[in-house]
Amino acid sequence: MFNEEINEVYKKLDELFKLKAKRIVKGSGLKFDRLLSAVDLVKGYEFNILIIDGNTINFKDRRSLCIQLMYHCRETQKEKKNYLTQLEHHKQRDLHFDDVTYDPIMEQLYYEIEKIGKFAEHLKDLTEKIPTQV
Repeated sequence: MFNEEINEVYKKLDELFKLKAKRIVKGSGLKFDRLLSAVDLVKGYEFNILIIDGNTINFKDRRSLCIQLMYHCRETQKEKKNYLTQLEHHKQRDLHFDDVTYDPIMEQLYYEIEKIGKFAEHLKDLTEKIPTQV
């Protein structure tokens, strides 16, 4: 449960853009679905597409990837916190709350929220180290 493997999409993303966060991403619950390269035939520029957790992130370079991923992490973290709050609310108020079923789910959510927060901080640090292009 806590030992999710890193998939090939993240490995390729890490190889190309040097994110260096395998240990942080592992077990975070983030699902890297696809990594694509595309060309806008009208405007004539290349860009990359990352599909993560069913959401699409378009980026041109490492800096824009880090910024977009950081935003995605914050949104995912917020959603997981809201779900966890709902579970905690039910745990305190329901007469027949099933601790055996929900405690492992809540523990997993706490773990994923922590991992996603660390990944977002790592991306923020990376973004600050990358010089802006003028």
